[in-house]
Amino acid sequence: MPLNLFNLRKLRGQSLLKIPHLLSNSLSSLIQNTDSITSTSPHVSTIFHIITNSPSPESMIGSLNSSQIPLSNELIDQVLKRVRFSHASVLKTLEFFNFVGQNRGFYHTSYSYDTMLYILGRSRKFDEIWKVLREMKRKDPKFITPKTVMIVLGRIAKVCSVRQTVESFRKFKRLCTDFDASCFNALLRTLCQEKNMTDARNVYHALKHDFKPNLITFNILLSGWKSVEEAESFFDEMSELKITPDLVTYNCLIDVYCKNRELDKAHKVFDKMRENEIYPDVISYTSLIGGLGLIGQPDKARNILKEMKELSIYPDTAAYNATIRNFCIAKRLGDAFALMDEMGQTGLTPNATSFNLFFRCFYWANDLRNAWSLYKRMREKDNCLPNTQTCMFLIRLFKRHENADMAMELWNDMVQNGFGSLTLVSDVLFDLLCDEGRLDEAERCLFQMVEKGQRPSHVSVKRIRVLMELANRQESLCKLREVVGHFENRVENNRGSFQPIQILNRVNFGSIHKPSLSLSLRSLRRKIEANKTKIRRKNRKKMPSLQTALPPELANNVLRLYKECLRRAKYIGQKKHNTELLVTMVRDQFKRHKNETDPEKIQNLKDNAARGLINHMLYESENMSGRKFSGQK
Repeated sequence: MPLNLFNLRKLRGQSLLKIPHLLSNSLSSLIQNTDSITSTSPHVSTIFHIITNSPSPESMIGSLNSSQIPLSNELIDQVLKRVRFSHASVLKTLEFFNFVGQNRGFYHTSYSYDTMLYILGRSRKFDEIWKVLREMKRKDPKFITPKTVMIVLGRIAKVCSVRQTVESFRKFKRLCTDFDASCFNALLRTLCQEKNMTDARNVYHALKHDFKPNLITFNILLSGWKSVEEAESFFDEMSELKITPDLVTYNCLIDVYCKNRELDKAHKVFDKMRENEIYPDVISYTSLIGGLGLIGQPDKARNILKEMKELSIYPDTAAYNATIRNFCIAKRLGDAFALMDEMGQTGLTPNATSFNLFFRCFYWANDLRNAWSLYKRMREKDNCLPNTQTCMFLIRLFKRHENADMAMELWNDMVQNGFGSLTLVSDVLFDLLCDEGRLDEAERCLFQMVEKGQRPSHVSVKRIRVLMELANRQESLCKLREVVGHFENRVENNRGSFQPIQILNRVNFGSIHKPSLSLSLRSLRRKIEANKTKIRRKNRKKMPSLQTALPPELANNVLRLYKECLRRAKYIGQKKHNTELLVTMVRDQFKRHKNETDPEKIQNLKDNAARGLINHMLYESENMSGRKFSGQK
């Protein structure tokens, strides 16, 4: 099939590093900001559901063939973008990617390759990343652009040291056709985002003799500093090398001054720009809006929006979000909502970041009603898909209010529409469902996660397994062991093993890495973890069988046992209208024995508290399911 969009994406990849103005954007924005992929197709959802719901690669291929959907480059790009956003199964996506690439006459675009590399890197499949990179070099070396280098190094830098990141960067010398300053700039940008500016500065001074720094190099280094002094020192070095600043350079300086509340210096930069006939753009004014919010002047920030329109500089979504954030900080939500409505009138659509500004306010105000109303508006009126941060604000609010019905509605929406991280949300959701004894729903949600290829946490699996054992659900236990065990084996067999390359002696990295110190700290941590494991095993052997039914972090900690008993007393008291009586009884029991020193008596008291918690779990489970568990054997 012809590559209809290849030339356009190639040009976008070459110009990517010319705008490193805001390092606060994550690496995912490198993939997300592709204007050529904006159209929606009904085939995208169909293929996405085939990938996520197929139990095996063979069934997925069969479903794709039977669907008779013509596979085009634009369609594959949209499907991979959907997978990246929804945190779908990495291995199934890779099978789909390889299957499509093996079709005769079909060639993946650079956008597809970069998206696939991002998905693999997020799951730490480093071996698969290098396989894909070698395939890219074999098909067309021009596919490996500075954008590709940045995506791969960004994933490596998240979990590996600076030295390992630099050594991975050197491996690209055998893959890139042009291993020049643009690749060096990609490394610096990655270090600024994923590590810290001190590491980026050290690497810059260590490698600047191998690559000739240019304007983009200094723009990257300037945009990452939070310290005014460090930013000004790089600007002075830039002047010594006779590199002329451009709009991005001045925007970086304005951003640093505004973040440090030095608006006078920021205004001087504006004046200097006009003297050099460099005119501010929407990014310049957005930084100024953010600085006015930090000094508590949201009204002046809103006036800047009007000034921008008078100067024919039309505010974008980021500028409106910065202004909305200022009013949210000032707790003037009415003005903030008015600005979001104004966005719609100007033709702009609020994104998930816009709504998260309000969700944060409602979360800290413990306002469930308004948060839920805003979520309904977000989904129905504005047709905006929430992100993981949105889901976490909501699920934690549901947990605080013990509203499992709203939590399940959110979960079903996530599963059906494929947004947010099921793994992160499930930890809070399972706690809520288990506390209310809704074991059937917790079990269903867990199996939905595994079907979608997302791995539940060990704590969640253990808690659900304990409740299944108490309810004597042998079939569910067998299914749980089989599914989770198969999932873990699959992850273990396909785990990328990133091995650091030997240290290059010809480069002096200075303070990047100190082997002797790091090795001693690493060995010390291992000894501490080994001792903790021995203590946990020893305590587990001594623990009565009844107490082992609870999670160890709860059963072994008296303070947590006390808080859990108090929380359940309040929960029961709200239903029976005797909250004060039950809370007083729990407090008296713990206070009466707070000076106990006999280990056997302390263990018996812990056992009694655990018995009370387990009895309440069984009671709630029986009420919710209508089945009697206590009499079963």
